[in-house]
Amino acid sequence: MERAIGVLWYRREHYDELRRLFPDGRQLPDTFDQWLSEANEGMARIEEMGAVLVKATLDLFDFPRWCAMRGLSCDYRARQLFVAEFVHDHQAQAQPADEPASVPPPVRTAASARRRARRGAQWR
Repeated sequence: MERAIGVLWYRREHYDELRRLFPDGRQLPDTFDQWLSEANEGMARIEEMGAVLVKATLDLFDFPRWCAMRGLSCDYRARQLFVAEFVHDHQAQAQPADEPASVPPPVRTAASARRRARRGAQWR
């Protein structure tokens, strides 16, 4: 199976409201068009590496609920965890039934989510 890289994706109609929702929203580009330009450049670099891109679209209404269910703030770490979970689920669905998974899925606990969130902060 090819290596999949998750890319957080926003909808134009939700971008401004999401920036206001995120405690760290001011760190995002001011406009959707600026963000889209940067995202496309980043995706081109990832594709040059030969990775498969998986767009994890963040929904204005579902993401806050997703965060609340996990006890997370809607910040950078939560967005990174969202992408990681989305990619994991995408790969699990794409795995042929007769081909065993190369790596067993991680056990998801509140403690492991906090560890993943701390690691995400270190990668910023």
